Amino acid sequence: MRGDDGAIRRTLGIPADATLAVSIATNPRLKGIDRLLDALALQPRLHLLIVGSRQRWLLRQIRTLRLHERVHAVRYSADIMRYISAADLLVHPARAEAAGQVIAEALLAGVPVVVSDACGYADRVGAAGVVLSEPFGGGQLSAALATIIDRLPAFTMAAQKQSSQLFRQRGEWLKVIAEQIEQQGSP
Repeated sequence: MRGDDGAIRRTLGIPADATLAVSIATNPRLKGIDRLLDALALQPRLHLLIVGSRQRWLLRQIRTLRLHERVHAVRYSADIMRYISAADLLVHPARAEAAGQVIAEALLAGVPVVVSDACGYADRVGAAGVVLSEPFGGGQLSAALATIIDRLPAFTMAAQKQSSQLFRQRGEWLKVIAEQIEQQGSP
């Protein structure tokens, strides 16, 4: 368990010793949640917390894949860092993502990540996770999840080291994020 005191896991009925992945997705198809659910079906030791969507098709896919005991979908919350910090890893297999702010947030929280290279901050992942090349199939995502799960302590240590570096560089890092966000909003 990461930085959470266990409250999120207890509230959702997630075993304290379970490996927990989090995915933030208000637009679950664009963010690749359907890809993630298919890969999750091949990872029986992994639980998933989806923050941001409870769309009908998503809940139906969870039931169809018989993942309802390991997948917890909650509505969006402004306290994203609390969910990220409660997880062992962030999974963000987005089909398109200009910046991927959740990647930056996970890295700042010292949480390892599995992301697609369609994400703007994928180049910041380094040893703190796995970056999947597009296009990719479910087998690639499932293999990446297995790698992270099997070597979670090493990936967590790398993510925490990267977090320390980012905090030392935070002035410049936040400036880059702010500039990219401003550019996205420009006509």
